[in-house]
This record gives sequence, structure tokens and C-alpha cells, in this order.
Amino acid sequence: MSRLPIDHPEVHQQFMHGGFSVQLGSQNPFGRISVDQTIEETVNRDTQTAGGTKGFSLKRAAVERYYLTSEYRSNYLKQLRRMVGRGMSHFSHPDLQMPRITRDEADVQSIVKLLEDDWTNPFDPMKVDRKLFAHMVLVAESRHLQMSDVLSHPLGPLPWALANRDGTLRKTNKAVLARELEKQVLPAETIPGPSATIIDGMSLVQKMKGNDQTFSQCAASALTQILHEGARSQRIDVIFDVYQEDSIKNAERANRGRTTGIQFRNIAPGHRI
Repeated sequence: MSRLPIDHPEVHQQFMHGGFSVQLGSQNPFGRISVDQTIEETVNRDTQTAGGTKGFSLKRAAVERYYLTSEYRSNYLKQLRRMVGRGMSHFSHPDLQMPRITRDEADVQSIVKLLEDDWTNPFDPMKVDRKLFAHMVLVAESRHLQMSDVLSHPLGPLPWALANRDGTLRKTNKAVLARELEKQVLPAETIPGPSATIIDGMSLVQKMKGNDQTFSQCAASALTQILHEGARSQRIDVIFDVYQEDSIKNAERANRGRTTGIQFRNIAPGHRI
């Protein structure tokens, strides 16, 4: 591009006069779009068919005629619009229409409400009631308590190690706890019997590839893997997640926007996934 004025001065001059974009209509301010997008909005839009080229025809000759005549069909449609008074000159930008403006304003107000009412500002310092603090000092002195012991306890209504400022349950990293537990267990080369095998059901399902398979085939594949993992055990337990109404996971479900997972009903063995 740095040598464009030297190698192709006519192209550079056209770019300097705004030739890198196209204005579709005279009444849509800020409506200039790129040249390749103009083709999509004019010729390709006027000649599109239901299902695209694949839905139009799979015959080579028909597809060739489709593309060779697309320019003329688009021109005919443009002339027809002008005859009936629906030319592109009166086109207005969709972002400047009142329905779009109303929707955008509602989205902005929704975000503002979320930030002001539902979220807490992590940069605001925690304000402790000075009267309550003074009362604690008087109680500690009257009962001969050490202030270091008194202030070692949280001053809020909930322990901050378990809850956030808004009262919701604090989310922790379970992987850190799992690694700490694994450090205390030495791997055994041989498992003495009798033994049992515990399998994470959700992990097993997520590892499976159910592309173009039925529910019956996926169930048979899962059973095969389970029996293979617990072949040397006298008992096999497959554990799945249980969604109870009263659970410590309610806060996490509320953050995700739903209380229950996706439910499937009336599943037949022959149904494909």
C-alpha cells in the first residue's frame, strides 16, 4: 500500500476520492459500505434462492446459467423496483429506525440497571459502622479481652471466607482441593481385593462421541467402557450429578441463569443424538 501512489496512481486517486466504499442510498447518512459487501447487498441479495446454490440445483449447467445471468436478473429487478416506486434511493439505515433505537436504549438501560442494582463495586472500601466498632472496644475493655483476639473474627454478618459481600456463596476452585488430596494418597501398583470402582458418570458422557448414533448405541458404548474399567472389581458405582432443589449449588445456578439443566423426555432407543 505504501507504493500504491507510484505503481497504481489511478487506484490511489480513486481511493482518495472515497472509492473504497459505496453509498447505497441518498437518505441514509453514515451508510457507506465496502465494495464486496455491496455485491452481497445488491446482486447476491436480488438473485438469492431458498437454500442457496445447493438448494437451487446440483446440476452443473443449471448452476452455470444461474451465475452467468445473475447480473442481468439483478438489473431487471432494480428496474422493476423503480417502476413501482420502490427504488433504493429511499433506503434508510436500519440502525436509525425508531424500533432499533428503542431496542438499543432498552439494552443500555438494562446494562445500567445490572451494574447499579445487581452488581457490587469491588473498588468501594467496606464501610464499618464506627458506633459498632466503638461498642466492641468498650465490651472488650470491660471484659478484659484482647483486641487482637476480638478483631481476628469477621465483622460482617457472614464469614468472608465463605460468602461474598452481597451474601452469595463464594465460589472456590475445586481443582486445588483435588490436588491437595492427591498429594496425601500414594498410587498403588496393585489393588487388593475385594475392591470397588467408582466412575464419574458425567465425565464418561462428556468423553463419548455420539455423532450420528442412537441413544441405544451410546448406552451400549458407555456400558462397555464401564465394564472395562471395573473388570477387576467386585462392585462398580457410576455417580451422576443430582439436581436437588435445596443445594449449595443454587447460587452457581443463579449465576448461570437457570435452576435446572436441559431435560429430555420421551427418549426412544432408536432416536439419534
